[in-house]
Amino acid sequence: MRALRMNPAGAGRQQGVVLIISLVVLVAMSIAAIALMRSADIATRIAGNLAFRQSGAQAADLGMEVAAKWLVDTANLSSDVTPNYYSSWNGGVKEGNFDPLTFDWSKQTAMPTDAAGNTSSYVIHRLCAEPGFPGGITMQCITKSIASKCTSKSSDGCNPMPPPSSTPYYRITVRVLGPRNTVTYTQALVY
Repeated sequence: MRALRMNPAGAGRQQGVVLIISLVVLVAMSIAAIALMRSADIATRIAGNLAFRQSGAQAADLGMEVAAKWLVDTANLSSDVTPNYYSSWNGGVKEGNFDPLTFDWSKQTAMPTDAAGNTSSYVIHRLCAEPGFPGGITMQCITKSIASKCTSKSSDGCNPMPPPSSTPYYRITVRVLGPRNTVTYTQALVY
């Protein structure tokens, strides 16, 4: 019997093609691995930024609650109580209108830093043109009417019917400084 011999020249060419194909596949797999790592890194950064944003919003809510409690606990709101309360809508501003981005927050009392690294500060403006008692005609206060309650009942309804009263609106602005230089601003109107 005779043995079949393979052509050695053809075998060498096939091995060279396999080497080139394997190098191309290796480069493609390396590029895919790098893209996958970058994608995971970007997703982690996005999730971290969303967590910082949520943390800042929660700290702003706490600052809003502290400011609202201060309003309820304070008796005289017809004049400025520095550094956090102004009895007019542009209090604490030298020129123009109040803008939280250009306001000098360095004078405001900051609350203690929370566990997430957020520090809140707030400022309250009574929405009146000038300081003083809000009932005056020149005050130009933005007010909320409050329905009066009957002091005594009669067959005709309220006897006597007191006149309706109003209370001015207050604008509470909270700024939160957080980790990675995040800054969150929140505003609310209360009465």
